[in-house]
Amino acid sequence: MFGFKKQKKEKQKEVSETTEEKIVIHTMPDKFRGISSPEQKSGKFLNISIFLVILLIVASSSMYFLKDRIFPGGIPFLNNNINNETDNNVNNADNINSDNNTNSNTGLNRNYNTNDNANKNTNANENTNTNINQNININNNTERVPIALDSDKDTMPNIEEIIYKTDMRNQDSDGDTYMDGQEVANLYNPLTGNLTKIIDSNLVKSYLNPEYNYTFLYPTIWNIISADNNKKISVISPEGEFIEIMLIDNPYGYTAENWYLEQIPIENRHKVEKIWANSFRGVKSLDGMNFYLTLISGNRSFIYSISYIVGSRTQMSFPSTFQMLTRSFDIKR
Repeated sequence: MFGFKKQKKEKQKEVSETTEEKIVIHTMPDKFRGISSPEQKSGKFLNISIFLVILLIVASSSMYFLKDRIFPGGIPFLNNNINNETDNNVNNADNINSDNNTNSNTGLNRNYNTNDNANKNTNANENTNTNINQNININNNTERVPIALDSDKDTMPNIEEIIYKTDMRNQDSDGDTYMDGQEVANLYNPLTGNLTKIIDSNLVKSYLNPEYNYTFLYPTIWNIISADNNKKISVISPEGEFIEIMLIDNPYGYTAENWYLEQIPIENRHKVEKIWANSFRGVKSLDGMNFYLTLISGNRSFIYSISYIVGSRTQMSFPSTFQMLTRSFDIKR
């Protein structure tokens, strides 16, 4: 009995070992179980990303080419941004344009030429800023122009005595102890004596500049020509010599003396002669052919230049008339 059981157990053991060797365990494939490996997962995500990118590109392209049909009035949110940017730009431009910037150059540029006194030009160019260019000929020579023949030595040449009807052989035509030339230069009548004023005779006239309101006396038989809107006045004798009154811009308000001293060499400044005439003060040029005046008080926007021009002649024929005109020069009140 026990031997049978033992034999049976050994037989069952052999069958069991044989069965274990022959049995193969089969599992369900992964594709049926819904489980993917990591490599498979990354491959699927890559495919999905590429598909989405392509879809986005196609959609954007379609939107761009079909935008006019889909949004006839333009894309709303884009229009708002464009309008806002445009408005901002316009406002900024308005702000910039609303600034008023004024550039003022009040510098005075002077070019002085030491040429012949007979050529004298003043050119004033004024823009939005105040730039003044003046060409003024300043004669720095100290040599005086010779005076024409004066037979009786009364400081009035013979040709000038014809104008005032004085005796060219008598220094004192009216016998009042004053020489004829001195009386005319100081605004007195050389024919009547008693210190009567020459303005009360028919020998001279009074001129009033309508634009600049200055006055002076000049011989009755001389002519007057104005130029540059009355900024330049020429008083012309029958012989062609003339006296010119010109206004020189003076934006810094210099006195005539300081202005002239800047134009001449330092070594000649002590030779300058000071003069005055009614409301004016000034200087005589070194050659005696120019007077430069400025108002003693008030507006000094101009320097008044009074110049004797001999023209083609070589002598000064009317020195007393030149002094008379300058000493009578005044502003009409």
